[in-house]
Amino acid sequence: MQNNSVDFHLSAVVDMDNKFAFGLGLRRTDAITAQVRVKLFNFVSVGYSFDFVISKLAGNMWYSHEITGGFNSCSNYGNGSTTDCPAFE
Repeated sequence: MQNNSVDFHLSAVVDMDNKFAFGLGLRRTDAITAQVRVKLFNFVSVGYSFDFVISKLAGNMWYSHEITGGFNSCSNYGNGSTTDCPAFE
């Protein structure tokens, strides 16, 4: 018989005018997380995430780092424009 368990990641992110965001999170079984995202241009963002391991994995690995990139094809995204983005129509 297979053991099916439920897992979740709960996080809260504060977005500062769609240019800078930071947050904290908790993965139920294994980590506390912190993340930061910076919008570089109107359509490119870069993020960094740090995971501090709190599970049995901590004996072999205490933390991990993640770097993410984002791209939005709508050049007016986040500038308060009411113009629709054709990428989502």
